[in-house]
Amino acid sequence: MDKPKLSKDQLLQLVNFIKRRGFRQPLLIAEILDHFACKVEEKMFSFPGISLEKAMTDAHADFGFSGFAPIVNAYQGGIKKKYSTVYKAELRKTLLMPIPVLLSVVAFFAFYISFIWAGKNNYNHLSGINDACLGLYLAYILCSVYFAIKYFSGFETDYIKSTILGQDVFFVFPILVLLPLQHINYCTLPFGIMSFVGSLGAAYLVIRHYTLYKVLAIGIDENTIVENYLKGIGA
Repeated sequence: MDKPKLSKDQLLQLVNFIKRRGFRQPLLIAEILDHFACKVEEKMFSFPGISLEKAMTDAHADFGFSGFAPIVNAYQGGIKKKYSTVYKAELRKTLLMPIPVLLSVVAFFAFYISFIWAGKNNYNHLSGINDACLGLYLAYILCSVYFAIKYFSGFETDYIKSTILGQDVFFVFPILVLLPLQHINYCTLPFGIMSFVGSLGAAYLVIRHYTLYKVLAIGIDENTIVENYLKGIGA
């Protein structure tokens, strides 16, 4: 006898079962559904005549005390690995594109000239921090706020978007946190070094944010495909 295949109505009941356990993200629901549906079908095959509700309860129990948690952990690890690879691939493409590269060069020299000018004219209006550093920090904050408003709704957590936006923060924060804290006198070697480091940071932020736009578009497209599938079964 062939293993039974779940209908759309039955899959919808599985989706609702998953949602009742606190899972709301479409991609995560789809990942759990894939494993859960297989187990439910096995129960229905092994015990003909079993009700769907009983099959769901027994299938869920087979996952053990932690329930769907192992699937969630594997999903999150896979997403992190996948989008880290996607980000690096898109970053390499961005570095070969004339417009973002040109904008990053403009950002480099704009910051360098501003940093030198602010240092020379003692433009340190907040706690003695070079105004150019403050401008770079403010630009990063505004871009982050823009991403948050554009790509996140309310307080709903989206692991894919969070993972994408978290790419390369290790390289960003040393520049944005340590650089403004440097109270360095103008026309010294440390001042020259910090002006160069800050300029590299400004240039890289342009490349990074341009890349983030592209990777977020990939993530959103993937999410849309799954959302359409779930809508197709009435979820």
